[in-house]
Amino acid sequence: MNQHIEINNGSVDQLLKQLGQRAGDMEPFLRALGEDMVERIKGRFGTGTAPDGVPWAPNSAATLARYIQSRGRRTGRRAPPAPAKRPLIASGEMSRGIHYQVGTDALLIASPAPQAFMMQFGGTKAQFPHLWGDIPARPFFPVRPDGSLYPDEEQDIVDALTFYLTVE
Repeated sequence: MNQHIEINNGSVDQLLKQLGQRAGDMEPFLRALGEDMVERIKGRFGTGTAPDGVPWAPNSAATLARYIQSRGRRTGRRAPPAPAKRPLIASGEMSRGIHYQVGTDALLIASPAPQAFMMQFGGTKAQFPHLWGDIPARPFFPVRPDGSLYPDEEQDIVDALTFYLTVE
């Protein structure tokens, strides 16, 4: 199941058009922006906070119980005790997989983890009967459910574009 959201944002779109006119080749700027955004996204897994600074919901009792059961199946390195397990970091796979791709005029930031979309926006058992319970949203990508950017993320992009456009 592939999910994607296209962001349409007036101030960012306008500056991107100016950037395209000025630079012709946006790839170097988009590459630098992609690296910066991926690092910020990955940092949220360490802090357990959304792009707006709101802490992620803690793991539910059902999640912790499943984690405790799975510990018996692990081999090799020792897993942290369940009460200390923070959301979205059990294997580290989701945060490690976040990457960016740059085209001539586009930046794509993605995660190959199939659960990334659900973790970003949450969902209920009524919507997704295969879940063992409701999943609260734990946003790590800089986009809100309506496709808009979180204000601080938008400002970071606008500031970077403005700097790039105005510095000779």
